Amino acid sequence: MNRLQLHFGPVQSYVAEARSTADLWSGSFMLSHLAKVAYDAIIKDVNPISPILYGEGKSAGMESKFVGSTPNLFELEVKGNSEKVARKAVESWASEWRWIADEALKKMKQSIGGSLAQDTMDIWNRQVSNHWEMYWTIGDYDTLQSRKRLRSMMGATEGGRKCTQCGHREALRDSSEGYRDLRAFWMKVGQAVDRVSDDGSDRLCAICFIKRVFPSVIEKRISSKLPSFPSTDSFASIVWRARVWDSNDEDLKRSYANLIAVLKEEKIGPLSGIWEPSIEGSSIPRELEYEGNLFFLDRLSVEGTEIPDAAGLKRVSDAVSDLYWHSARLHLGRPQPYYAVLAMDGDSMGVLLRENEALKTDISKTLLSFAQSVPHIVEKRWGRVVYAGGDDVLALAPTSTVLEISLDIRERFKELFNGLKGLSMVPTISAGILVAHCMLPLQRVISQAHHLLEDVAKGHVVKDSQGNVLRAKDALAIELWNRGERNLGLTRFWDDGDIQIPRLVTELSSYWGKNVEVPLTSGFVYSASDLLSRLSSHLGPKQWERILVSEYFATRSHVVSELKKTKEGRQKVEDVMRKILQLCREDARDPPTYNPEHLLLLRVFKEDVSQ
Repeated sequence: MNRLQLHFGPVQSYVAEARSTADLWSGSFMLSHLAKVAYDAIIKDVNPISPILYGEGKSAGMESKFVGSTPNLFELEVKGNSEKVARKAVESWASEWRWIADEALKKMKQSIGGSLAQDTMDIWNRQVSNHWEMYWTIGDYDTLQSRKRLRSMMGATEGGRKCTQCGHREALRDSSEGYRDLRAFWMKVGQAVDRVSDDGSDRLCAICFIKRVFPSVIEKRISSKLPSFPSTDSFASIVWRARVWDSNDEDLKRSYANLIAVLKEEKIGPLSGIWEPSIEGSSIPRELEYEGNLFFLDRLSVEGTEIPDAAGLKRVSDAVSDLYWHSARLHLGRPQPYYAVLAMDGDSMGVLLRENEALKTDISKTLLSFAQSVPHIVEKRWGRVVYAGGDDVLALAPTSTVLEISLDIRERFKELFNGLKGLSMVPTISAGILVAHCMLPLQRVISQAHHLLEDVAKGHVVKDSQGNVLRAKDALAIELWNRGERNLGLTRFWDDGDIQIPRLVTELSSYWGKNVEVPLTSGFVYSASDLLSRLSSHLGPKQWERILVSEYFATRSHVVSELKKTKEGRQKVEDVMRKILQLCREDARDPPTYNPEHLLLLRVFKEDVSQ
């Protein structure tokens, strides 16, 4: 048998061309769908090595869970003519893409009320026919890498006014190149096509328009209604909303119910299947499926929501204000406009596959089991998966749950590969987590999350004095981006001895508040971080512990004063200070050095609310 390598792309850059989380998911799911069509077209002619998409007998695969899961790279053993099989896969991809594009074009023609101008069709045909890169080689994986380095010419440079989503392809237009006519063209499209703005602010190229309407197109093909994908505001507010909904306080529950009633009066309904779409028997209340921006008082407007008019805006605003008041009365605070992007990928998987040629199929089956388990892990903590295929994961989640999600995914990865005997090495997995303000451009956020994974976490290394590598990769890189750029960061290996760093961050974050045994206040955290940045790095752990304990007891607080009075209370404070030092310690430095940014990050991961 011949070994066939197949690659379809671009992937990461295409998926990241998104202005909304729905666009992000749509691009990922479409790529996965196209890859699966290509895979299914040739499955009878090959012995798959990687990926393995089906167990014993052919199943529906991961697409039934509405999660992009089919990788864009195939390694196959071909029973017959390898070239014929490769061309069949490529044509199947291309044929399905043409069908999707034609269905999208029908929607645009219907919105305009007839045929499109020749200039519109010229742009459309140019972009649709020159978008995908498809490579195949007969031989091992290295032959494919060599072929990819021989770049193919992909058509003419794009001119004209650029697409507002991707920013580099020409926006579709009619015969006129003027801005007013371009905006008028897209206002007309937006009035008839769902998810395209009717104010002319969405001026899309053919590729981004297809991505925008793909969910409604593919529903025809799979005969199933796709679940809605949460917005960044929804991820930012859902933990707070769930706490409010689960409260036993009757006045608070009544206030929440009143807000839902007002939204219904304004003809604003919940989104379909926004949470836990992959979990059978999910019982998420419909009251938690409303769009997240409706719960941010400063985000409410007629233009930015489904609220129909100024009178409706006042009613909704009054109901949200009342909910805030009752929430504050119970010290539940209000939602904060931050969410998290989680990117994860197996470390040195290429080395693993090269060194374990005889176990490639078993490795692929293990990766299938891993990918199938990721949606449940993510969704049970209010997250959603954009992509989970092979060892590659991209997900969005609330800031207060993303650390536990990342750790659970890592533990699942370890569990599965520890059960695979005979490997030359046990693979590890690294993660990049970007906590971002909801108003930041999504494309930048996704790009930075991938940078944290690929360049920071996977580049994390500790060497001895002779330059020998003691430990590398198997790490977690975290950053906070406010409205501007990077504010704070942390890069650590997952484990520090028997302590798991994500769990340590989660535990210490829980001390940030009022109703806890050893409360961490803003004043103490900032003063302690200042000390860590100013004082000598030659101080030992015991000296630092005494300094932080002294600084903590200088806090003017009744709770702190009571802790200081008893031996048990002082011991509790000392335990927390030791954990803070363990968190702030840089990996494998001797003598230890401490990074104050790690301490300042704690506030980010408390339960998504202001206190």
